[in-house]
Amino acid sequence: MRPDVLRLPSRAAPSSRLVSALLSALLLVGFVSLPAPQPVLAASPMEAACDGVRLRTGPSTSDEIAVTVSAGTQVGVELTVIGDPWIATCAGDPISGDSWYQISELNGQSIAEQFDVPFVYSATVLFQPVTTPTPTPTPSYLEGIDVSKWQGAIDWNQVAGAGKKFAMIRASAGSLTTDEWYTTNRAGANAARIPMGAYHYANPDSAPNDALNEANFFLSLATPVRGDLVPALDVEVTNGLSVPDMQAWVRTWLERVTAVTGVRPMIYTSPNFWENAMGDTTWFAANGYRTLWVAHWTSEPAPLVPAENWSGIGWTFWQYTSSGSVPGISGRVDLNRYNGLDLSPVLLTSSPIDPAVPTAVLTITPSSSIITWGETVVVNAAFGASGAGRTFALQGARDGITWEPIATQTTDAGGNASFPYRPANNLYYRGVFDGAPDLAAVTSDTARVVVRQIALLRPTANGGVKVVSRGRKVTFTTTVRPSRADLPTAKVTLAVYRRVGSRWVLFTNRNVYVNSAGQASYTWTFATRGEWYVRSIANPTTFNANSTWSSIERYSVR
Repeated sequence: MRPDVLRLPSRAAPSSRLVSALLSALLLVGFVSLPAPQPVLAASPMEAACDGVRLRTGPSTSDEIAVTVSAGTQVGVELTVIGDPWIATCAGDPISGDSWYQISELNGQSIAEQFDVPFVYSATVLFQPVTTPTPTPTPSYLEGIDVSKWQGAIDWNQVAGAGKKFAMIRASAGSLTTDEWYTTNRAGANAARIPMGAYHYANPDSAPNDALNEANFFLSLATPVRGDLVPALDVEVTNGLSVPDMQAWVRTWLERVTAVTGVRPMIYTSPNFWENAMGDTTWFAANGYRTLWVAHWTSEPAPLVPAENWSGIGWTFWQYTSSGSVPGISGRVDLNRYNGLDLSPVLLTSSPIDPAVPTAVLTITPSSSIITWGETVVVNAAFGASGAGRTFALQGARDGITWEPIATQTTDAGGNASFPYRPANNLYYRGVFDGAPDLAAVTSDTARVVVRQIALLRPTANGGVKVVSRGRKVTFTTTVRPSRADLPTAKVTLAVYRRVGSRWVLFTNRNVYVNSAGQASYTWTFATRGEWYVRSIANPTTFNANSTWSSIERYSVR
């Protein structure tokens, strides 16, 4: 049935037979309750709900048809009026009513101008509010992939045709594993004009120079050039390293690659790994390592970002699935997004590595790994024959992350140097060589020296036995060194022993924190006759090891 109204007799002369037939028809198709007619604001936009809608010169099926319109045709409705009854079908079952739209505009032009009548009319059921199509959002990111030997042979032209705008390609893993597909993948991506960047899978351990060795191995294979994406460090295993050791390892690798390439690499990690294995540190983002490649496999519109949203910078690359499918690649592949439409901020603007410049290894070795406060440690540096006569910076860090200068050293003819130093607290050491035209920049491994506190107990009987009467009060004071405002407050344990038969038995412990002068005092009452002795110890702090026990102070109570 056409989506028009069926002509019904005028209200002035309905026959009883026709009324009965109409009522029966309405019962068959179902009764439709129309809301009470409501005024419509002038020229309210509506559109035809289906094809073949007839606009008439009056609100009756007997009035002349002015025009027939198709679905989606827009009209301006002045108001709703009550006219002759109608029955109509439009994208559904028949429906009846007597409400008509009074229409003053058709496709933006007045009815009067087009048809020489002020208005046209049509059954209200044949129109609907104008539907505004939801605009398709313009993507604010670029799509890309990351690959390694596990993807095998790749048709890079098909990858480019699938709209992938960048590729991360593994070059190395640890200090021994070369990705055998790196060179082929690099050449394929370049030929397909897909910007690519090399990444290194970190395999950290506590071996000397491990981070430095892995960085040098990566640089020897990746050979980044102008137009590449900045290099990337993939951090996802600890191999048992603690949080401070992991932070130091990652920083050493990054700083070595930065020193050679002149650009700060990006960091690949997952939110969970960074929070747990790296202590959710914000140091890297706050110190220039702004490019985060976050791995968070989710269908959500954005990933979780660690380190306080990477110190407010947010993510740069997002690996959002490991189960992607891309033409030209067999099997699954990681899919990534770049947060933006312009890759230039993450592209190298020059070729940073000159293969002709050799790299030396700088080693730092303290004369002792544990000393007592006030003692001197000798920090020895070995640069090898190529490092003879080179000047480098000796640096120290309490936490292994925040480095500060200690001294500037110049090596001798054998490439060696040494520096005596009296540290006040536990300290990591490293050497940093900024590079020269004939020798690449290098950062040494880190070495650590632990500094024990000292605890001096007073009063002292100088090894003798002091005789006191029962009930005597004695104030014992332990002086702890080092004690400075920039160091944690030390806690002192005072231990009191009593002789029982032939044995000395611990009677009690008392814990006291040192004051601003580095002293912890406690007054003890010798309430019982007998033989007693007292000693004390400074407990470990964040930056210092515990002291040894002080000498024993003997008392005879009578």
